[in-house]
Amino acid sequence: MVERAVSTSISTQAANLAFGKYNALYAATKPDNRSHVLQVNSIVDFDPQDPETYANGIKMIREGIPHALVRMDIDFTNACNNNCPDCFARGLREGYPGEIPYSRAENLTADLKHLGCDCVRMTGGGDPLKHPDFTDLVGLLGSNFRTLVETNGDYLCKPGYTEAIAHSAHRIRFSVDAGDNKTRSLTHRPEDSSHTYDQLVRNIDLLRKKADSITDRDSGLLIGASFIYGPQNYRLVGKFLEDMANIGVNWVQVKPALIKGKHIDDQEIVTTVLEQIEQIRSQQLKGFILHLPDRVSFDPGKEMVKCWTTQLRGFVLANSLLSICNLVRNLEVPFAKIGNVGDEDHPVQNLLFSDQGRSQINTVQQTAPKGCRYCIDKVTNITLQNMADVLTIDPDAKFQRAQVTQGENNILEGDDSNVIKITLNPKDHQTFSEGSITEF
Repeated sequence: MVERAVSTSISTQAANLAFGKYNALYAATKPDNRSHVLQVNSIVDFDPQDPETYANGIKMIREGIPHALVRMDIDFTNACNNNCPDCFARGLREGYPGEIPYSRAENLTADLKHLGCDCVRMTGGGDPLKHPDFTDLVGLLGSNFRTLVETNGDYLCKPGYTEAIAHSAHRIRFSVDAGDNKTRSLTHRPEDSSHTYDQLVRNIDLLRKKADSITDRDSGLLIGASFIYGPQNYRLVGKFLEDMANIGVNWVQVKPALIKGKHIDDQEIVTTVLEQIEQIRSQQLKGFILHLPDRVSFDPGKEMVKCWTTQLRGFVLANSLLSICNLVRNLEVPFAKIGNVGDEDHPVQNLLFSDQGRSQINTVQQTAPKGCRYCIDKVTNITLQNMADVLTIDPDAKFQRAQVTQGENNILEGDDSNVIKITLNPKDHQTFSEGSITEF
């Protein structure tokens, strides 16, 4: 397929058909009229994967495959050195203590490779850096998959950890949520008083320098940091942003805390946060991108046609329970639990493609779009539905992340930092009409 100019009116019509019913996501025409842009709330939910991987998964599902495993999230341990007051996994740690041994991780790796899985995210009810075999685990995963690590970062100073991540991980996200030591102690409540904000900043700085010194990797390490703001820390967003820029973080994410199923919408808090962001933006800081997820898109009344993530991603908890729903960590969706991953050959494949697995996937698809109280993947699902709608119009459409040039004033709320570029095949666009969109 050749990417070339097409009629503006025709390509705009096609894009409007695909995206019109989602007001949190929209299409815009590029100046050269060659392609369209799908605005997503946070592209970091897909990093470091190529959006085309998800498009291929959607095609497989439409061909009848019950589960096209694109990414597996694995809770390697429920151990954590923090006691965050709003932690979603606190009940999980109490109900499902444990960790996945390295031998089982090796077996899982072989099965996931056999299934064509592209990415593994080390995350979960605890902190993956607390696993006794962490350095071996990240090396194993990094040599077989695009590997994401999510951590509070306190244990990065342990011998060998910085080197292991710099050499093997593809993306790491630090949960920071503070701008000074006092606030960090309130938002994370670390067990060890030496685990401070200042120490975390030093840890990230050392990792950035180590990663930059490695020249024998095909792709470098993306370093991100998140700040969930609430009443205790909202005045320190600006300090956090400035500190992260100074130590070479690639991207940051700022979003409101979720309290009792709803995001904070206190006008004073939100206004103060936005004022700090604008002040930092005016300083022309270099080098990283800011993502502000759209709070509106978490509106439980917003239409979600299909729960795509339950057929494109999987979750293995520290007790080896396999699920197809992210909220299994909150113990809210028992029907999404498929079974326990053991040490036999192809444990994930056997569970997902069993009669029980197929039945439970169907149950989720019938229940999730209408019955979920809150979904951490809802924004992702809407994005994936938009991709599916484009593929209905043009099965040969190509998806790629828009390239962002590092440089002056690259702290962006959206623009090219937050988009997936879509190239539509110009052939037969004139034949599309309002009836061309099919719900799947």
